Amino acid sequence: RLSISHSGALVVCARGAGPLGIDTEQVCPSTAPLPLSCLTGQECRWLAGQAQPSRAFLRLWTRKECLLKAEGGGLADLANLPCLVEGGLLRPRAGRLRLRELSILPGYVTSLCARKMGPVALRPLSLDQVFPL
Repeated sequence: RLSISHSGALVVCARGAGPLGIDTEQVCPSTAPLPLSCLTGQECRWLAGQAQPSRAFLRLWTRKECLLKAEGGGLADLANLPCLVEGGLLRPRAGRLRLRELSILPGYVTSLCARKMGPVALRPLSLDQVFPL
């Protein structure tokens, strides 16, 4: 399986044997209101208590998007996702899938979702290594 995401100048790719998803978002200053309609009430309360709401939103958003990718869903399925906050913390699992935040580059938030989560190897690749012709 293969999952790809990009934001700004960063492209990330994950591959594995089972369901998986990856998402990355560049942290950019914005005065626009956060799109809270895609969050549960508990997620909104968690977000309201965070010191950096924009970054915290992206931490939650990338988890949601990589979970959708792992489950084969699309953005229309956001409302069907489980709450990803429990006891004031981001959950490390959603059903049988594990969620992990990856530190790839400063200024980006990246999350990975997979059934089995072993060691993660970060490798710079050229486009032809990802998509051989």
